[in-house]
Amino acid sequence: ISSGLKALCTFDGAAGMEDCRKACGGHGVLLASGIGPMALDYVTYNTAEGDMILLMLQSARFLLKMLGNARGGQTVQGLA
Repeated sequence: ISSGLKALCTFDGAAGMEDCRKACGGHGVLLASGIGPMALDYVTYNTAEGDMILLMLQSARFLLKMLGNARGGQTVQGLA
């Protein structure tokens, strides 16, 4: 589950940084504003520990496995 949360948070964070950069117009790419370099640094977090798609697939695989366990009357692990 944490891999899916990491993928979602870093994707939304990078999208927010990009929106801020675009809203600043030409000033968003200047080094003086700090937004451009910060956005470029933050985008690397999307792939630092794995591609977003792979992290989401890992979470979906776990959730589907636990759904199968729940339907089969087996113990559901990892969920509070």
